[in-house]
Amino acid sequence: IDTESAFPQFVPNQNVTKRTQTTFWQFEVDHSLIDCGMCYIMRLSTGAFFIIDSPHTYSINDCERIHDFLRERTPADEKIHIAGWFFSHGHEDHIAQFISYVDFYCKDTVIDCLYFNLCPIDHRDGTDWMDSHRGYYKLFYAALERHPEIPVIRLHTGQTFYIDNLKVDVLCSHEDVFPGDNTNYNDSSVVIMAQAEGTKILFPGDAGHEESYILEDRYPEFLKSDIVQQAHHGHFGTTPRFYELVNAEV
Repeated sequence: IDTESAFPQFVPNQNVTKRTQTTFWQFEVDHSLIDCGMCYIMRLSTGAFFIIDSPHTYSINDCERIHDFLRERTPADEKIHIAGWFFSHGHEDHIAQFISYVDFYCKDTVIDCLYFNLCPIDHRDGTDWMDSHRGYYKLFYAALERHPEIPVIRLHTGQTFYIDNLKVDVLCSHEDVFPGDNTNYNDSSVVIMAQAEGTKILFPGDAGHEESYILEDRYPEFLKSDIVQQAHHGHFGTTPRFYELVNAEV
């Protein structure tokens, strides 16, 4: 149905060379001025990185801190290699520091692909939230226009794809909520399950109750994970049943 998007890599690469131990970090976001925002970083077996979201504008130095974090873990004679950068949704505290990163550090970084499916700016339920988001949508897409060398893939529920030794399952997006109520913009989060080295990590982004009900009904067994990112920074988000089904150690 989506005739405009490229597809991710549906088949695992059998020629992935293991250079490093696959490692997962919850990046320490600067919460001095704001109580939200998140960023997770994985170093894959090739030494390349997979990043999930980015901090808020008010986390003032975090694009520099992310660059320093990646630089310290990249050989000095190589550019930083980001195999994929995923955005759960278009809130400022999930995309803002990426915008700064690509402008300040593009010469020192290779980004293979961006993955997201932002809720359309003309969405039927956007009357309550779109005015406040419109500015950052413009900044985000303007950054993509300034960097046409970075491929973009729009994700859809049901896709399973591979980045080096990482397997990613797309579980939910704003398209699943429609025609239900999406006046809570957080329910436009793209929810993914990431798997590597026998470990399953579930990322609900800022998913709220509407997406939570969908996930609980659709994947009552598949949600079981080893690690789960707490939805919406521990504020109002997914339901208690969601976490019971996930039953994560961490």
